[in-house]
Amino acid sequence: MGPNRYIVSDCDSVGVLYENQHYTATPEEAAAATIKAGLDLDCGPFLAIHTENAVKGGLLNEEDVNMALANTITVQMRLGLFDGEPSAQPFGNLGPRDVCTPAHQQLALHAAQQGIVLLQNSGRTLPLSRTNLTVAAIGPNADVTVTMIGNYAGMSSQICNFFLNIYKILSSFVM
Repeated sequence: MGPNRYIVSDCDSVGVLYENQHYTATPEEAAAATIKAGLDLDCGPFLAIHTENAVKGGLLNEEDVNMALANTITVQMRLGLFDGEPSAQPFGNLGPRDVCTPAHQQLALHAAQQGIVLLQNSGRTLPLSRTNLTVAAIGPNADVTVTMIGNYAGMSSQICNFFLNIYKILSSFVM
């Protein structure tokens, strides 16, 4: 792939691949399979713990590990992470004031809108009728906020749950 990118997993996903999904028989096989598939960095300790033994066991070549490291470090160098005092770098003073700006919120909305996919509109379900409209938000997570954030650190500046969003949209739609 080259020096313009690196691929990072979701936190602990390689561990989940082995421990929960049983994709491989050993943790070393999971480390080898993911690095060979192109993973450069695991957000979590799994690769740090099991990659050396994967190489020693012949499941993975040292060259594969070197490529993953080169991809990661090259991007970090291009970002200036090795250029001295971080606050002296172009992006070194980013902070809370730079999060959830109107421009960022507009970009997030645009990305979400571009990601919407209607797989099948059987029975002409869409567009929704403005009359005789009934919508149900059902299930243990329909009216929660913290649970839906998961284990990701930090809180959004605008937390709203599924039920409240549906209610807000349909209230203005029907009433």
